[in-house]
Amino acid sequence: MKSVTEIARCLERRAATKNVVTYNDFAREVGAPPVNNFWPNNPLCRVFGDLDREDAARDWPFRTALVFSQVLGRPGGGFFKTLSELRSIDVPESKRDEIWSKELDALAARYGHY
Repeated sequence: MKSVTEIARCLERRAATKNVVTYNDFAREVGAPPVNNFWPNNPLCRVFGDLDREDAARDWPFRTALVFSQVLGRPGGGFFKTLSELRSIDVPESKRDEIWSKELDALAARYGHY
């Protein structure tokens, strides 16, 4: 599997154009095991947590917003839970698509130089 730094760069290159990718396609791209119902056991879970904490500390958009569940059509519940916890914001189910869209727009603005 690629290093955390390499995974971060993969996401940053995608961010400029809001090039979203499913969890399993991204796992293949970075050499991680496939994502299944046991996300906490996947090494990407830890990497994504590290990246989210780094982004929150810098007050930057979450790079992990680019990775979504093919079944849900948006990031999984863990993404929104982390977003809520690290930013101290309310993320109701009814607003998740809107919040995700805003996060993608912020990523494109932040990483548009790639």
